[in-house]
Parts: sequence; C-alpha cells; structure tokens
Amino acid sequence: MKKYHFFTPEYMIYLLLLHLCCMAIGYFLSYIDKVNMVNNGYVNSNSISFTTQKPLFPIVVDQDNYLLYQSHPESPNLKHVVLSGNVLLPPIHYSEKYDVFSTNKKVAIIGEDVSKTNVPNDYQVIGIFAYSNSYKLNHDIWLISNVNHMNTKNGGFFTFSSPEKDVDKILKKNVTISSIQEINLDDYGTYSVSSNKTVIFSLKIGLIFLTVIFIFVGSNWVIKDQSIFRVLYLSGKDIFSVFFTVLQYKLAPYIFLTAVFVTLDYLFNKYFHVFWSDLWLISIRYLLIGCILYLIGFSLIIIIYSTQRKGGNRF
Repeated sequence: MKKYHFFTPEYMIYLLLLHLCCMAIGYFLSYIDKVNMVNNGYVNSNSISFTTQKPLFPIVVDQDNYLLYQSHPESPNLKHVVLSGNVLLPPIHYSEKYDVFSTNKKVAIIGEDVSKTNVPNDYQVIGIFAYSNSYKLNHDIWLISNVNHMNTKNGGFFTFSSPEKDVDKILKKNVTISSIQEINLDDYGTYSVSSNKTVIFSLKIGLIFLTVIFIFVGSNWVIKDQSIFRVLYLSGKDIFSVFFTVLQYKLAPYIFLTAVFVTLDYLFNKYFHVFWSDLWLISIRYLLIGCILYLIGFSLIIIIYSTQRKGGNRF
C-alpha cells in the first residue's frame, strides 16, 4: 500500500492549527495571570496570606521557588521580602547591574511614587518598579535581605506566593510554623486577585471548544480510511501490522510535528522565563500529548472494528 493513500496533509494541517490555537490560549492565560499579579502588587489568586501569634519562626530558603512578604496591616506598602529559588520579578529599572537573589546586602526596590527618604537608612535602593499601571507597586517598598527566619516585629501579616502548582505544600515545607490563620486576600484592603474572570472563563470555554473540534476532525481523519484498513487486513496483514503501517505512514508526521511544538514551547519558557508560572503552558503540553494518544488509541479501535467485520476472505 503506497503511503500517499494515508498521508492527507490537509487534515494534519487542520489538527496542527488547532494545536497552535490551544497554545496561543495557554500563553494568553499565562499573560493574564501575570498582568493580574502585577496589578495586585505581585500577588495572585493562588497566594496564601496569613497571620501568626508566634513572634519568631524559621524559614527554608533556596530549596523551592517562592516569594514571602511580611508587613504591618497599618503600613501594607512597606514589605520585608524573602526571595527563594528562581522566581520572575515584576518589571524593574535597576540603577546598576544587580542580582537580588545572590546579594548578602540589605537592598530595596521602590515604586515610582515612593520617596527614597521613606526607605530605612540601612537599606540601599537598587531599583524602581517599571510598571506605571500598578497602583500598588508604584507605592510599594520592598526591603530584601538574606534571612532564614521571620520576626513579627517587622509585621504580623504575611503573603506567600509560588509559581508551583501546590502552593500550600510549598508553604508548609518552607515555613516551619505549627499554626497560622489564613486571610482571604479579596477581603483585605483593595486586592482583586480574581479579576478578569469573564475573559479567563471565555478562554477556558474556547479551549474546550478547540478540543471538541480536534476530536471531531481527528476522528474523521481516521474513519475515512476504514476501507483501506480492511483491504490491508484481507490482503494478509494481521491487525497489528495494519496498525503499525497506519502509525508509520499516517500518524508519524503529525506526531513528529506536535512533538516539535511541545519541545520548542518547553525550551522557550525554560530559557526566557517570561511568565510568573508556566502551569497553563504545562497543561497545554499535556493536552497535546493527550491528543496524540487519543489518535493512536482511536486508530487502533477503528482498525480492529474494520478488520473484524464479516465479509470477504483473507488471502
């Protein structure tokens, strides 16, 4: 059987375009999460805010990726900040080349509307937040220092953020404290960590719609060759020989190009690190891998169904 009987580029192009649309939605969702986070003073809907009665407690730094803010309720814009691991910071204009993750000095990053005179004398201002649309960041003072414990003399209100999926697990692993009282950020001050709900919901519906279209187009791509599967079977090939023939000549180009998309997406986000979290992008990668597995499994089912029908004699 010649391979051009299987290879129909128009169907494969449709499927790859659907994949590109899914990836675009994943990037847009990640971008919206980033914008929401910056607008809320670099806090998102997965952040955990809490208070504690314990005056001094240790923390683990540089094992996991997270940000920990500490502030007084009456002066929430003055934050003591702990940076752990490799997290994406908001846009910053640095006064000089500086690595805030490796410094042993006490340094500060301030908003555009903050006077340097409001910064404690033992901290050096190294940068200004470069995002004029964020009221909170424009009025924030981040005091960054390399510490392995938290003292509630610097404030009893804490906010923990991590780009990882299970933020609560990362919190319990790195903040060794027995009891905390969690606070709903939407009920505290002017936070709106669940903004753009309509846009996010619409994009999720769009993602489901694209998945349904993929299943419809992909299934038709396989079903249209049922007669060829049966001819191959009647000509002497067993079921698995027919399946591997379909896999080689029909699905292999699609699988290869989808794998290229997934690999390029992974490498881009690994080395350029443009979003706070890549959870949406990871979900899209799993979705594309799931699409590959669906077509492989569906092809095998259709081959078995086509070849086991009554009628015809094998040679």
